[in-house]
Amino acid sequence: MSIDYTGGVAGRDPIGKTMVESFLAQHPNESDEQIHARMCRAWNSVPGSGEMPIPVDEIAHWRAGWTAR
Repeated sequence: MSIDYTGGVAGRDPIGKTMVESFLAQHPNESDEQIHARMCRAWNSVPGSGEMPIPVDEIAHWRAGWTAR
C-alpha cells in the first residue's frame, strides 16, 4: 500500500478523484455500488488492466465533496 499526498491510502489522489467525478457527472442518481460496477466494466474493457484500483468507499469519499458543490 502506498501513501498519497493527504496521508490516505493509495487511490485517493487527483486522478482517482477525476475518474470518480466524471462517472458521477454522467450518472448522478446511481449508488456508489452502481458507479463502482460501471467503473469496473470500463476498467476491465482494457486488456491487461488488472484489478480496478478505486474501491466503493473511495467513491463515497469523493461523492461527499462532489455533491457539496
